[in-house]
Formats: sequence, structure tokens, C-alpha cells
Amino acid sequence: MPLLPQASSTSPTPGKGQANPLSNLGRRKKPPLYRSIISDVFDGTIVSSVQCLTCNTISSRKETFQDLSLPIPSSDQLSILQHSSVTQMQHQVGGGGNNSSSLHLAKASCDATTDGADELKGDNMYSCEKCGKLRNGVKYSKVVHLPEVLIIHLKRFRHEYMFSSKISQYVSFPLHGLDLTPFLHKDCTSEVVTYDLYAVICHHGTAGGGHYTSYCQNWSNGRWYEFDDQYVTEVSPETVAKCEAYCLFYKKASIEMTARRQRTVELMQGQDQRPSSPRPSRQTRGADLQATCLATN
Repeated sequence: MPLLPQASSTSPTPGKGQANPLSNLGRRKKPPLYRSIISDVFDGTIVSSVQCLTCNTISSRKETFQDLSLPIPSSDQLSILQHSSVTQMQHQVGGGGNNSSSLHLAKASCDATTDGADELKGDNMYSCEKCGKLRNGVKYSKVVHLPEVLIIHLKRFRHEYMFSSKISQYVSFPLHGLDLTPFLHKDCTSEVVTYDLYAVICHHGTAGGGHYTSYCQNWSNGRWYEFDDQYVTEVSPETVAKCEAYCLFYKKASIEMTARRQRTVELMQGQDQRPSSPRPSRQTRGADLQATCLATN
């Protein structure tokens, strides 16, 4: 009785030019990359670093942001920051303090909180990989990629347990020439680092209730307007500078960006002035479809 050939337990080896279906099983597929106009306009990148205060190990990672949330210093913190700033000015100038610098110190104190480090201690201790334990640490961030539109969110609402409050302290901000050079990472590749303000969101009221208004600059004429529900009123730049800002919207300021925006406006105006071709009637479209069918047949 002839012996029947036994079925092989191994799969046949693919020949030349044939892909092995088993070779890709161990490979992980790369996540798809999504892109949108929102990401192109508002996305920025920061490098967050945490330093362990026990072994001094520093761990860093990149994070994407669409707005920068900045804390407003308390009265005690503001006094300390003002005192240190005045002391530094006295050493640099060699004289006494100047009361006219108080408005600039308010801005410098808020800027100092962005560049300063956050303490990680107590319930917010840092898990150090080298120590293998929870340790006290400090966290600081630097910007490695600047967005086209920078949104700055001022933390005016403070929530503690069951109690909420609003910080109504005035914070000065520039309408032109916001320079982010002091807050950039050494590997930052952004060529334009200066911004101009073009919109502001304000909150009026308390943490329990209030009302939102906004200011926006018309790019075509450079004038500022206040938007309060259905009411639109032209205002001066001084009015905008004195408002109780909640969110600030800045755009990159450079000759190249100005030329691009001007070109965009020209294209939009040209599109609006282009005469639209009349839409063919249903009878005409039916005749065209019948002629097409006859031609194809």
C-alpha cells in the first residue's frame, strides 16, 4: 500500500518577490497623523522639565498646548516680587526706587510666575524614577515651538474645596511687541518671537455669576471694537489696555506675516467681486444629461 504524503505543519516559505505575512505581526503600526487648520494656527509646543530635589535628576518631555494658563500672584507674592524687582533696579541703577515703575512691576510680576518653577511637594510630590520614591521637586517649562496665534489665559478663578472666588486684580499687558525670548527653550526653531494683541475676552462679575464681553481689532482699519451681546461699539486702544482681561489673543508680528495677511485679504476680496455664473435650469440640465447619454451610446 503506497504511503500518502503527510501534511506539513509549517507554512510554505514565500518565494522571491513575495511578502511574508508573518513578518509584520510583531511590528507596531504608527499612529496616524492628523492635521487641521486649528492645529496649524493655535498649536504650540513646550518642554516640561521636573527636577528631583534629592538626586537632582531632571526628566523632560514635550507637550502640545493651545493656550498658556498663567497664575495671578497673590498680594503676598506680589509684594515679594515687587521688593525683589525694586532691589534689583537699585543695584542696577545705583539709586532709590521709582514709583513710576509700579505699572511695569505688575506686568513683570505676572511674567515672573510663568518663568518661575512650580514646587511639587506635599500631596503633589514627584515620583522620581531614579530614587524609586515620591520626592519633592520643581517643575519648569520652556517654549520650543511658538504658535501663529498665542492665547494667554489668566487664572482669575480660584477653587478651594467648596469655595470659589475670583481674582479681580488688574494685570497690565502690551498691545504691541510682546517678546517671548526670555521664555524660549534653547532648541526653539521659531523665527518670529514677537506678538501683537488683536483680541481680548473679559469677565464681569463674580465667581458665582457674571457676563462676558470681548474686544477685537479690525485688521483692515486698525480700530478696536467692543462686542457686548448684540451691541458693537468702537473704543480706543487705551480702553482695551485698561480692561480686566481674562483671555488674550496675540498674533505674530513680522513683515512676512503682515504681507501674508494682506495677500489673504486681497484673495478674499477678489473672490467676493468675481461674478457668479448663473445656475442652469432643471430643463437645461436634463437636456445636457440626455445629450451626454446619447453621445456615450
